Amino acid sequence: ARSTMAVIGHWCVAFLLARVQPGVSVVLFMKLTMLSDTLILVFSLLGLEVGGFMWPDWMAPPEETLAAVRVWKLTGRWIEGVDPDPDDPSFHGFQSLPPGYIDASYSHSIMLTAIWGIIAAVAWLVLVPRRPGSWTIALGLFVATASHPILDVCFHAAYILPGNRAVTRVVLFGGLWQSRLLSLISLPIDILLAYVPYRIWLAARIPTDDTPEVLYAIRQYKLAFWGLALGLNMTTWYLVELAMYLLWPLGYHLGVLGASDVAIIWLWSIALYPMYKLEQHVKLKSPPRQHEKYTNDAHGSESLL
Repeated sequence: ARSTMAVIGHWCVAFLLARVQPGVSVVLFMKLTMLSDTLILVFSLLGLEVGGFMWPDWMAPPEETLAAVRVWKLTGRWIEGVDPDPDDPSFHGFQSLPPGYIDASYSHSIMLTAIWGIIAAVAWLVLVPRRPGSWTIALGLFVATASHPILDVCFHAAYILPGNRAVTRVVLFGGLWQSRLLSLISLPIDILLAYVPYRIWLAARIPTDDTPEVLYAIRQYKLAFWGLALGLNMTTWYLVELAMYLLWPLGYHLGVLGASDVAIIWLWSIALYPMYKLEQHVKLKSPPRQHEKYTNDAHGSESLL
């Protein structure tokens, strides 16, 4: 489907949940909001999800993309009038690299992510000692996990049920990312979706100490987080597909989604380490209640990650 993937924008939910539920590490919320993208690799290796490389209008369609389209048509997963057909003489390729052919009807199924969310909530209640607010925290874990495809419904596409994408695909507002205008400014929009909630989360926290060493560490971890988030996360999405097209035999032998998705899906998680370290160097402005003390304890945070 013609769409631009929102990547770090999904962290908006994580930062907002961590603001209202300081009893849980923001890094755990961030991991859960990106679970759907992580599962793309798993389901593609299982053969349940199929995709093809994207290409700009100055290139010929790569063979693996044409193969994926043929599979979709033969299996009834092609959506007439929605999926741009490379066999149509009037279609000469996408005008930018981000749009492409991806079937994510399992990893981005609202029903399946709700199930993963329930599992995360139950695991918290069973594995973590009960404390005041445990049920509220469990609800937050569920929301973080289930939020990914719900946001995707507004911005590109998601699926209510797992299975045939042609039957279960849902898009609201015409798919905001499918607008040619928005596709040109999708990167700054994605950054704002993450940065504004990040500032809201950070506004409730102060340094654990006013020593120069702590203040310097906080500055460095902030720079490292955003540098990695933007440099590895967003840039990967916009550049790796081009590299994989130019090296398409390598991408093809690693699978249709292959090496490009390995980079896109996994590199974003590197940015979580400086966020984890940043969280250890800040504390709530107001004294935490008993069940909130868990986040501000370094050993407690480590057990959550």
